Amino acid sequence: MTAQRRAVLEILSGNRTHPTAESIVSHVQSRLGYVSPATIYNTLQALEELGFVRRIEGLEHRAHFDPDTSDHQHAICRRCKRVWDVDYPQFLPGAPGGFVVEDVLIQGICAGCANIQDQSDSKGDVLKDEMAM
Repeated sequence: MTAQRRAVLEILSGNRTHPTAESIVSHVQSRLGYVSPATIYNTLQALEELGFVRRIEGLEHRAHFDPDTSDHQHAICRRCKRVWDVDYPQFLPGAPGGFVVEDVLIQGICAGCANIQDQSDSKGDVLKDEMAM
């Protein structure tokens, strides 16, 4: 196995952050020096075809990669782009009979980003009150 492929596997092994290909390229290059991005993309494609990683589409305008190939879905924060694994039922209440869920993407705002927004909103309210005086 090449050093580049080994590095990709090591970066993905147990990784729960769902990195993008670009992020993986950056990590491999920080370990090994310059490595062609095409080498990393080809490695990710081969790992996907072999069933070692899962490509997650729809999170952004770029794919993320998940080494956890078990049956689960994903939630993404629309602000910080952090991704979480979530359990989701195979059958959706109210779906047509026999309809099997294959992929669900849950989008929203995580608690951390919501807290930042709440703090920002309250500061804005203070400024508005001061300006009204």
